[in-house]
Amino acid sequence: MRVSATALLFLAGGASDVATAMLSSDTALSSERREHDAVDAAAATTDATADAFANANADAAVSTAANATGGAHATGGTGAHGESSDDAFVGINLSTLYISSSKAQTPEQATCLITRETGCTHIKVFGYSNAHPVNPDGTETDVELQLDWLAANHAQISVAIPNEEMVYLASEESGADYADGIIDALEVNNRIHSIEYIFVGNEPMGSWQPKPWQYQNSVGPAVKNLHKQLKHRGYDSKTRVTVPFNAAILSASYPPSAGAFNETIWGEIEPVAEILKETGAPFVINIYPYITAYQNSGISTEYAIFTKSPSDCSTYDNGLCYWNLFDAQYDSVRHALDKKGYESVEIAIGEVGWPSAGDSMGLAGTYNAKTFVNNMIEHATSGDGTPYAPGIKIKMWLFEMYDEDQKGTGAGQFEVHWGAFEMGSTASDTPKLKYDVDLFTSNDRHNCTAYEEGGGGGGGGGGNGGRAFSVDWDDLAIAAGPCVAIIVAAAVLMKRRRSSSDSQGMDLMWTQRGVKHAEEEDTAYTRLDVGDADLRGWT
Repeated sequence: MRVSATALLFLAGGASDVATAMLSSDTALSSERREHDAVDAAAATTDATADAFANANADAAVSTAANATGGAHATGGTGAHGESSDDAFVGINLSTLYISSSKAQTPEQATCLITRETGCTHIKVFGYSNAHPVNPDGTETDVELQLDWLAANHAQISVAIPNEEMVYLASEESGADYADGIIDALEVNNRIHSIEYIFVGNEPMGSWQPKPWQYQNSVGPAVKNLHKQLKHRGYDSKTRVTVPFNAAILSASYPPSAGAFNETIWGEIEPVAEILKETGAPFVINIYPYITAYQNSGISTEYAIFTKSPSDCSTYDNGLCYWNLFDAQYDSVRHALDKKGYESVEIAIGEVGWPSAGDSMGLAGTYNAKTFVNNMIEHATSGDGTPYAPGIKIKMWLFEMYDEDQKGTGAGQFEVHWGAFEMGSTASDTPKLKYDVDLFTSNDRHNCTAYEEGGGGGGGGGGNGGRAFSVDWDDLAIAAGPCVAIIVAAAVLMKRRRSSSDSQGMDLMWTQRGVKHAEEEDTAYTRLDVGDADLRGWT
């Protein structure tokens, strides 16, 4: 998730092609002449846009690259195009790396919010251990505890290996040992049994990266070493390796049938594609129609947010009708893979979303975000597929769970508004859902299962040496009522006895301790409340 003008390359091979891809998609409706005029205008601004985005903050760039990139993120379905044995799903990205420490939710809070308010079971986390994720303010993110909580709640988790670790993982001499270290970290508390994908890097050859790409020679070897060790240790059938790419890996993407990989780096991508073909893991690219539309005024909002009629074609390509921007972006990647002989490798979307605020054009906003997200979900799960890959369902992770207020805004103020939930002013405030998401309502939402430190939870239930349990608070209130009454009576009796003594200081101490305990208890309950009418604490 990093953006730069280069991300525009997702839709085309060069500045003019990029513009063509993005603009003509919508302007074709009026006339060929109007389309070409728009393309030329966009092409003229591409370089400047790229420079502006290239200077954006790392994470801002990441998100934008994915955005402008417009990637392909669908998953297997039927037919020759990326047929998959897995069921398609809609998951969500959970990142807390760029949230102020005063607002950041604990692993318990995040997990309970997801299970109770969204019902999402496929969660992508940006990290795999506590060794690297550090927030901009210097505080650490407890990724390991987050994984334990998610595992205890039966989540299917995807973790990420930071870009800077790929060099070690790719080493011919010590890469296998480094891979074993990663697996060892995931075996703690049986976490690995809940890990469905390990993402190697984050757009390691992204358009926001300085050229020549410092990680490009590490991608293939890193994936090979990690896959080899997973296979050696018997985990490869459940936990698979993939890489989240962005548009910079394409040399052309418009029209969709022209989609092709950048030949200068195909040698680094091919080993990854081979492993994906072997394991059935998806080829992942981040896609952001918002960024494409944001950078190109010739693309209509309707084309970008799925509100055009399917019969109202903005682009024709070899007789195929494109009525929404996402399909055009997805199919460009599908064509690129097919041309290299990887028709059977599915495409998944690592990140896709729409910001709820942050631009002066009015493109980012709650209405457009709600419309895009709900239409994207419906389109992905409908089984309609795309013009070039009909009949497939799309596997994707929405971007993202929370707004991240510490992300860089060099690409635009919208970078801090991608979340489905808005953070409160403090960590004790429950994040609020910004708009209705149909998926969250239809999913099986349930009480949060508590993870007890010291044990597993791997595989979505307890692991060896630990316990996970679910509490129904209504039943607990009935069962615990007599016990509470006894405890209260004992406390009152103790206070009376102390009051009858000459030691008023002792009585004052007891009262202060009681107040302190009550405050801590209230804080704990508030901290884990997810907005229900009644406070449920951490179930």
